[in-house]
Amino acid sequence: MAPPLQLSCTIYWSLITLFWLLAVSSEAAPLATYHGRGFGSSVSIKRSVTDFTLCEVEALARNSRGGSCTQFPRGITVVGRDITKGWFDRQEAATLQKESEVDVSFFSLLDTLDPLSKLLDRNKIPWAVAGGLALKIHGQSDRHTTDIDMVVQTTMPKLRAALSKDKKYIVPGPGWPSEAHLRVYRDRGSAGKPRYIEIDLVIAGTLTTPESLQVNSKDFKVENERKTPINIHVMRLGKIFMSKVNALAAEHRKKDDKDMKDISWIIDKTPRALLNVQTDLSYALRQLVIKHLVRLKSPLVKKARQLLGVNGPAQL
Repeated sequence: MAPPLQLSCTIYWSLITLFWLLAVSSEAAPLATYHGRGFGSSVSIKRSVTDFTLCEVEALARNSRGGSCTQFPRGITVVGRDITKGWFDRQEAATLQKESEVDVSFFSLLDTLDPLSKLLDRNKIPWAVAGGLALKIHGQSDRHTTDIDMVVQTTMPKLRAALSKDKKYIVPGPGWPSEAHLRVYRDRGSAGKPRYIEIDLVIAGTLTTPESLQVNSKDFKVENERKTPINIHVMRLGKIFMSKVNALAAEHRKKDDKDMKDISWIIDKTPRALLNVQTDLSYALRQLVIKHLVRLKSPLVKKARQLLGVNGPAQL
């Protein structure tokens, strides 16, 4: 009979092998919907319920051997297949997303945005940054984000064709038919040490975004880490406010408080951005904002009622 320590290790590695095989198998389990950021309930990718990191597997096996979870060294990818060919499948999507959330700074996002904006400019595709990065550029200093949200005024075939010219971009493989939203990753790392940045691209005029970017965006000069100024087209705060409010109404979205923090900042710091909000948003959506402010016991309730034109009771 094997000694207890040897038996414990055998069980441990058997569990790792079992769950790793499940994680990389495209048929291992049904796919669950993960709702994307910033553009409402229609933005989604598929996440496999069998997608485990090594740490999660170790947590399941911990009773067999004791000890703490071993973290991956920085720069080591857990995607099972070589993705240097430029595409990822549904099973790899969740793992790529996890890896892209590690050690991301404002400057690393700017360094990713710069070549992307130049690529779009060369292909004559109008673009504007949205989401958390846009709020950061507008002045919400404590806003942290790990991805880039962008609205692009083009068609999905033209967008894919433009991205295919730069092998640093990893795009969804076959079977991702959305004509409105494309989630891609840019590898900022080196050979054998990938560093992925997530980029969500939405076609203008879809998913509550405006059709024209020229009148709905403004330019900012932002310095990167090397103090070099770069020109960035950014969605106007009124349009960002609208996308955040629409996100509040999205089913199964788990970021209400985060969205409300963004909404509250716009109401508090830049109320002039909301001059047209009473015509741009339905009364039901404006009332939804008040309901959440009441729920959070926000001091902005009175100011928000005046800006949004909601005078009646708004209680959850």
